Amino acid sequence: MEAIKERMRKRDLYIKNARIFAECVINILSSSTILVFGSVSRGDFNEWSDIDILIITRDTIPQKPSERLDVIHECMRENPLVEPVIITLNEFYKLLAKRNPLVIEALEKGTVLIDRLGLKDRPPTPDR
Repeated sequence: MEAIKERMRKRDLYIKNARIFAECVINILSSSTILVFGSVSRGDFNEWSDIDILIITRDTIPQKPSERLDVIHECMRENPLVEPVIITLNEFYKLLAKRNPLVIEALEKGTVLIDRLGLKDRPPTPDR
């Protein structure tokens, strides 16, 4: 029983760090939904796990994925365990239509941190 409590405590700590990161990001990309996915959300993390975060945004971001991280560099510097993926809302729709595993896992098993796009209950339609 103690092992389960310890695991829950560690997961709560990961989620707390993810929330701090999400609050930093939302100050930069204010029109976004931010989710934790992967091992931390599923609960099968280990001591070497990072915190996978999906950021879906309506805000303007660079076209090149490698340049997108520059937009939130300060947030990443303050939270080195975080591994963010930033996509636009249009990219989200395209990936969802293709049943992209990352997007599907984030929606089905992810932990919503901030939901400014209303994706928590159901993905919005493109005209929403």
